[in-house]
Amino acid sequence: MDGSKCTACGACAEKCPTRVPNEFNFGLDERKAIYKDYAQGIPSQFTIDPEHCRVMQGQKCGVCAKVCQANAVDYEMKDSDIELNVAAVIISTGYELFDATQIPEYGYGRLPNVISSLEMERLLSAGGPTRGHLTRPSAIQAEVRLKEVAKASGEVRRSQPIAGTTERARTAGTTRRKVPYSEEARLYSVCGFERLSLSQVLLFLLLHALDQRSNNRQRT
Repeated sequence: MDGSKCTACGACAEKCPTRVPNEFNFGLDERKAIYKDYAQGIPSQFTIDPEHCRVMQGQKCGVCAKVCQANAVDYEMKDSDIELNVAAVIISTGYELFDATQIPEYGYGRLPNVISSLEMERLLSAGGPTRGHLTRPSAIQAEVRLKEVAKASGEVRRSQPIAGTTERARTAGTTRRKVPYSEEARLYSVCGFERLSLSQVLLFLLLHALDQRSNNRQRT
């Protein structure tokens, strides 16, 4: 990306078809192959992940370049070193995260709801994977699996009423009043059972039971 042209409008990321785990949120959600490192990054501009960008991997795509009105997308750009004359330098050494799997009795890495303090921070952050709504990682994984089940079965129809949506037919005519569902209504059920058919709910419960059985075996 050409930083002098990028306006951080986000059109490129919105249209990018490639999704990968978001390492900034410890894999609790996904990002696109063209993305911003984090919301408060300076300068505020998008960057391309060469390991997952289809064009840079020799595949056909180029969607981001087509929708970028500033013509900031440059697939040929290489890493470069820039020399600057400055009056002061701030050294920020950072730190390395402790590998919590070294304490096996806590079950980190085995039990999905055992998380680190930084993972908790991302869950509580307004810019995190759940937009600040405290949700267990297992529930996040369950919702992802439910979406996969719904997509595979093809039984979810957008025209059907979903959680928080009501349609009431008037007795005097065919006019219907639609009340659009809110984000709070969508979050009312973390797993989204209201949006699924009975067969999908049963399939989810079966998968959940198999996961619990696997976890119990690992504990023993």
